[in-house]
Amino acid sequence: MKHFLPHFIQENYRAGILEGHFDAFTMFVDLSGFTRLTDTLMKKGAEGAEELSVALNEIFQPTVRLVYQNGGFITCFAGDSFTAIFNIQRDGSEKNVEDTGCRVMATAIAAADRFERELKEGGSLADYNIGIKIGVSYGDVQWGIVGDRRKAFYFRGTPIDNCGNAQSKAGSLQVVGDSAFVQKISPMLLEAEEIEHGWFHLIPNAKIRAQKTPEMPVLPEPDPEIMKYFLPEEVYNSNEQGEFRNVVSVFISFDGVDNHASLDHLATAVLDHSLNFGAYFKEIDFGDKGGLMLSIFGAPTSFENNVERALEYVSAIEDDLRSLKTLTGAHFRMGITSGIAFTGVIGSTERCQYAAVGARVNLAARLMAKADWGEVIADENIQKNRNFRFTSCGEGMFKGFEHPIPTYLLTGRSLSGRTGFAGEYVGRAEELKSLIDFAHPLSEHRFAGLACVFGEAGIGKSRLSYELRRSLSEGVSLSWFNCQSDQILRKPFNPFIYFLKNY
Repeated sequence: MKHFLPHFIQENYRAGILEGHFDAFTMFVDLSGFTRLTDTLMKKGAEGAEELSVALNEIFQPTVRLVYQNGGFITCFAGDSFTAIFNIQRDGSEKNVEDTGCRVMATAIAAADRFERELKEGGSLADYNIGIKIGVSYGDVQWGIVGDRRKAFYFRGTPIDNCGNAQSKAGSLQVVGDSAFVQKISPMLLEAEEIEHGWFHLIPNAKIRAQKTPEMPVLPEPDPEIMKYFLPEEVYNSNEQGEFRNVVSVFISFDGVDNHASLDHLATAVLDHSLNFGAYFKEIDFGDKGGLMLSIFGAPTSFENNVERALEYVSAIEDDLRSLKTLTGAHFRMGITSGIAFTGVIGSTERCQYAAVGARVNLAARLMAKADWGEVIADENIQKNRNFRFTSCGEGMFKGFEHPIPTYLLTGRSLSGRTGFAGEYVGRAEELKSLIDFAHPLSEHRFAGLACVFGEAGIGKSRLSYELRRSLSEGVSLSWFNCQSDQILRKPFNPFIYFLKNY
């Protein structure tokens, strides 16, 4: 079985350790041309998906193995990039720190040299026209495990931010580091050419280049009993090849969440909603764009109403995050798109992740960045949903697209668009009567209790809500319809819970 969790997270969770920090070197690796390759192979359909799966293995596996052979581990993959951490081992002495830094540089240079060699010699990377840029940093990394019913993990801190910033300043096949990295390596081992204040193009000497790549360390075996808390079983037990699917991507950017407790509060709400609405919660990521969360609808499990599920999910999260903003001052913004993407496992045996890759996924991140705090920006595929209201934000040019893309601001729910409220309720008469009888104490201003309704997600539950309210006597307070239980009332998930309480 492959490592779908970093072994660092797996073993700390096993030990009951849920947060901490350590000194570490960090590395951000970006593979340019990856989205272009995905879009090209997408035109070939199933054949293209198979070819892309092979390409991903050839591109990622050698670089991922280099990280692990040199003592690092990968936190997450973000489409065509990944972040790696090399924490300081043993006593943390200056020599040990420098030795670790040299292994980081050896990893970066070996990866860049491989790409350069294959590009020159006409290898597979030349066929795919894939390049590489690398950023490195050093400092204190904070980490944590968050969530209740579903768990997630994060790594954050200045070195996480700075390795991403460094990569953005690198040219093709270059390694760029910040001053914190440079200060930890002897100038006898590394030439640091300043390209702008505090940022350096790094050129290692022959000693670092001559370092022999260590043997692969023995990693703890992946533990499905731990993975099930972090991932749906469909992810880590699937042996299927990647495929092209229509997916809905929801990117959430957040700010003002400064400690583990507040991040746990935020993440728990988002993770619970992802379970309730059938989303695949991919990750919490920190980097040069701040704090991000990504959820996918349509993979690995798909439903016929993925767009509506995603919009209900966004609406429920907005409700929760508004209360969090009142309590902590946190801010959020979101981008949401729908379109074809490659979905499947990327990485290698040592570390992999189920991901969705494609231009429309990237567009969701760019719409998120375009949004003001508190806003949700959608593409034209999302705004076609009749159950929500949108206003046009005009067209914009976005990286990866040749033509302007129409954008829309989500402004709320459009109950008039719900065709499910028209006509008679067909079927389930006995069940409906049972629910109405159960709710009868509300008519006498007494507590009714709690009822669970099991069934497929969809407009039927909205209709059921309507029938229930219509059948109760006038004057009964249904304020539960507008409080936290409202978020449960309109969630398409199993079981479906009504809080039948008169306030």
